[in-house]
Amino acid sequence: MKMSLNYYMNTAEGGSRLSSSTVSSQASTATPLGSSHTTPEAQMTRSFKPSKVGDKTVMPLIPHFSNEPYYDPDRDLEYFDETKTGVYGRIFVLKQLHEQIEASFYDDDYFITMLMFGSGILGPHVPDSRSTFLTSRGEVMRRIGAALNNVNDENADLLLVTSSILVRMAIYVQDAGIRDQIVLSMGPSAVITKVLETPELFPKSLSIVKRYADGLQFTARFAYFPVYDARVLKQFLEVMDEFNEKFLKDEDLVDADDELHKQFEAIREYVAYVLHVTETEKSSNHTIMYPIRVMYEILQRWFLIVPTKMYAIGSHMPPVEKVFYNIVHSLSFVLEAIFFSFRYIFTALFNGYHDIFCMPKDVVLDGLSPELREIANYFCRIMAFLNRRRHFINRNTVLNDIIPSFTALEDRFKARPIEIHESCIIDFKNTVIKPYHYPSESVTSKTGDLTNYFKGKSSVNASTHEMFDMFSGLNYLEGKSNDDTVDLLNVNEKTGLLNNDFDPRFTDPIFNEAVNYQECDVNFMKSYLEDRKLILTLDN
Repeated sequence: MKMSLNYYMNTAEGGSRLSSSTVSSQASTATPLGSSHTTPEAQMTRSFKPSKVGDKTVMPLIPHFSNEPYYDPDRDLEYFDETKTGVYGRIFVLKQLHEQIEASFYDDDYFITMLMFGSGILGPHVPDSRSTFLTSRGEVMRRIGAALNNVNDENADLLLVTSSILVRMAIYVQDAGIRDQIVLSMGPSAVITKVLETPELFPKSLSIVKRYADGLQFTARFAYFPVYDARVLKQFLEVMDEFNEKFLKDEDLVDADDELHKQFEAIREYVAYVLHVTETEKSSNHTIMYPIRVMYEILQRWFLIVPTKMYAIGSHMPPVEKVFYNIVHSLSFVLEAIFFSFRYIFTALFNGYHDIFCMPKDVVLDGLSPELREIANYFCRIMAFLNRRRHFINRNTVLNDIIPSFTALEDRFKARPIEIHESCIIDFKNTVIKPYHYPSESVTSKTGDLTNYFKGKSSVNASTHEMFDMFSGLNYLEGKSNDDTVDLLNVNEKTGLLNNDFDPRFTDPIFNEAVNYQECDVNFMKSYLEDRKLILTLDN
């Protein structure tokens, strides 16, 4: 069904046209998409359709120009030693987004879906976009509901993309609970299952659907990802408060009515809330350590408060503003480390957009005073360390039975994250990173259980290493003095770590190995869908 693609905005000034570079903050009412409303002569029509300016695409909702992304490791500067494979993966995802935006030029289904996507993200920050989000969301749901009755080779890939985005955007509907996620996830599940069951009927769309299914199988490994010590957030909060007292409250640096103050308070309140949850709700009686209702609230609250500017840090930003968004980036890494298993259930990442829109570290650190740079380096160092830890675990985790056949329902809800030998850092201000701060052997492999485990090389605990350091002068950092002093101005700007931190990226051959990907089949997909549905429904 074709529909009107114009959106009308009545402003308090009597209908001034919104430009492609602004969104009105004035009081306004909106006529829903597809309306037959006739605008008065004074009103101007504004379309949210992308447009072309030369060889560039203009996207009005979040206004910027875009060329098709391409892979160029010399142009795409590495962020905290991002690997060439990582750069390629990031550009691959960007190309997919770009293709969907380009498709919205001629395909109404893609257009209305991308409109929902953009206005949904803007909704918590730009109230005028919320009615657009809800209207376009309703239209996407209607279209998908009708099309799911006839999944075929012509519409399977489109249905998968649009229904997946619909699930993803449910997080922005504040009054909708987790049941919304359960119901909406039936859309992509139905498409994937039908295509995998009868691949001969889907010669054109099979590769796209199969790639998506393979991604879900890879995501299933995150249910076993070792949980990081949440006490790291206590000092994180202390350094945030230090930043607030020294810089945000200085009216010579930040105006008293600047939006940064509200953003800071929202983030600070959220960190305190998460700390409380980790202290009161964590339990081995839940599949991924926390009740589903609590997990969903943690995730939803994050997406509703995270400042969109954090994805567009540039040299034009004032130093204090750059460092604040750097703090939010760092928090997303910490949340990932504590709640990594969330990916399995919700297929959402706390730092997902950061993986696509990398924060240019050289831009963040440029023009900072030494005192401000110390704070920025504190948070950058946390990101650098947790990034290495993630790569280390991904390459050392062996999963022989990702979703076992559970004989009893209660077994399904036992905690799955692998227990490992790891000395978690909760004091980054006073701790030099050593080899024992990275994961070693898993507890299960020591007992002989090699079903799903971490294949570490050593189980020597931190206290043994520390004693060896103290009495033997053992130096883990080849060619460097055995200096245990934390100097946040003595940073390797390429790696983000201190010059006297241990960095396995350049010494451990595991970092040169590819992460093991497995191909998804229909049997795994059915097990995955059943497991996820039961956890979402019952693990409370």
